[in-house]
Amino acid sequence: MTIGKMSFYISNSLIQTYRFRSKSKKIESLNGRNGNTALTKFVVNRIVEEIPIKEGMIIIDVGCGDASFFEALLKKKPMSKTFKLIGVLPTEEEVTRVKEYVAKNFYRLSNCPSIIISRADKLDVPDQYCDLLVCNSVLHGNGQTLGDFKVALIEFNRVLKPGGKLFIGELPSVDEMKGKNYGNSLFKWLMYLKKERGLKALLKGVLNIINSAISSEPFVFVPKNMFYIGNKDLYKVMKNHGFTMIFMKKHLEIGPQGEEILSMTRWNYLARKDEDLLNINANREKSLY
Repeated sequence: MTIGKMSFYISNSLIQTYRFRSKSKKIESLNGRNGNTALTKFVVNRIVEEIPIKEGMIIIDVGCGDASFFEALLKKKPMSKTFKLIGVLPTEEEVTRVKEYVAKNFYRLSNCPSIIISRADKLDVPDQYCDLLVCNSVLHGNGQTLGDFKVALIEFNRVLKPGGKLFIGELPSVDEMKGKNYGNSLFKWLMYLKKERGLKALLKGVLNIINSAISSEPFVFVPKNMFYIGNKDLYKVMKNHGFTMIFMKKHLEIGPQGEEILSMTRWNYLARKDEDLLNINANREKSLY
């Protein structure tokens, strides 16, 4: 829903949030992170460095935003046409924006990703199709639940080849919404910014509100629940869905001055699809009936 004639929106789901954000003049808004392009660039470059990439891979990025991950990948590791890159977004609005962006900005690179409309719980690709699936800063998104996470894992397992790799990034281990009791109140949100982040953040928040009040730039009130899961529980859930953990690391990001800092709340995970593990789990379930 919108508020008056101004560009304020109240979202009821993660998909709706990004449908609204697709109205932004800044394509970077589709990455989240409040349009912080320096942070996005740092994060995607880290992913490229951490994941082993081999010739001829089929790579899917679920929730690809403005395709920053693929852009970083192609700049660091020029790829032949034997590679197939597929970016997944859940709304037509996002797909239209990102297709236009890719056509305009990727033509000088060695490869060009396809951008398709799909969701983490229902990917429009065949069974056992890809070698690597990346899902960074998506599955925890406002409005997501443990049930949503499990359904996504089932779908990721379906589309990955046996032995294929799954990277899940920026997944919180604690409730990041705790203490954020501002609801959909602009005033309470500004007071939160002042208390937690200081005067500079408060002034930036005021400017964002003014900008949305006098222009078409969207200001989105997001759902106030966010999915999070501790490492031990995550390990069990992944194993139950046929994945063997390769590594789990604290997420690395950059601070206000560009300094590298370890996140206090978020983790990155790399896992492998394990057919034997999936068969064991399936047989265990059958034995219960």
